[in-house]
Amino acid sequence: MTFNAQVFRKPDGGTRMKRRTFVKSCATGALVIIVDKRRATHAADTKALEEAFRRPPLSARPHTWWHWMNGNVSADGITRDLEAMARVGVGGVQMFDVGTGIPKGPVATLSPEWIRLVQHAASEANRLGLSFTMHNCPGWSSSGGPWVTPDRAMQQLVWSESFIDGGRRVEVILPKPFAKLNYYRDVMVLAFPSLPDEGQPIQIARATVGGDAVDAKVLTDWDLAAGVDLVPGQGQRAYLQLEFAEAYQARSVLIHSLNIPGIPGGGGIPQAPASLEVSDDGVTFRKVADFALVAGGAAGPNVPTIASFPAVHAKFFRLAVPQARRISEFQVSGSGRIPDWTFKTNLARRRNQEQT
Repeated sequence: MTFNAQVFRKPDGGTRMKRRTFVKSCATGALVIIVDKRRATHAADTKALEEAFRRPPLSARPHTWWHWMNGNVSADGITRDLEAMARVGVGGVQMFDVGTGIPKGPVATLSPEWIRLVQHAASEANRLGLSFTMHNCPGWSSSGGPWVTPDRAMQQLVWSESFIDGGRRVEVILPKPFAKLNYYRDVMVLAFPSLPDEGQPIQIARATVGGDAVDAKVLTDWDLAAGVDLVPGQGQRAYLQLEFAEAYQARSVLIHSLNIPGIPGGGGIPQAPASLEVSDDGVTFRKVADFALVAGGAAGPNVPTIASFPAVHAKFFRLAVPQARRISEFQVSGSGRIPDWTFKTNLARRRNQEQT
């Protein structure tokens, strides 16, 4: 920095700078220095920000869940997955051991081979500069494992229903509700007046699937482990048909259904489209309701599908499905029921887009 200072000689022969001029010049120079420094710093910061955006540090990169799907995992697949994620800028993974109904693979969770593959995954992640973490147990509940016995595992309320004539003392064996891993204990018995037209005896004369007779009792006994399989052909629908001894006036239907593992279209479907059709003669049918059959997911088959509709009077009722399903209960009722109560109580969940 150059100062344009004015100098003059004092009478005693000395020299001095005009103080006011000197201070003004210094202030101006200092201001110039500060401004130039800020410009340089701003330019450097902008360049660093742009570079960090193009090549973010590991701490700023996104991490992702990394699902190991029901034992379908290999060392080669692990390496390929991690290399692909590192290549697109993923900063780390959380390994999540899940199943979701797909066919079981060759590697059992917690087996020696599974542990070896986990070690391989951690080593490969370290080689690629990725962080590696693990979910604390197989599945979604965060509390599972073969060391957790059913009586100490997460609990689920299950139930069955019976219609009994009141006003007198009765002794009746109530149907045992659905139970997982053969564990069940009673919690309570609730008795309350039935709704109008609810629980009226219905005599099913015949039940058929594709024209072949099936046992109608398994559809009304609250045994959710037993059922009837509906497997439609390509581009077709499968039908479960009930023929009543006499025409019946119905306002709702309750259905319990399950996926059918190992059958195309019969596994891993949270909700599957279905419809209820009725007929007076068993030949010409008309549709009365469309709905989605709930598979139940983690809650098992204890999650019913409920559909209500305006009263309809018919002798033949049939369930039509375009995807494979096992039907364990198919109960037609003369009383209306609250539709979608399983979703409203969070017993069942809808996916992002329900299949219709």
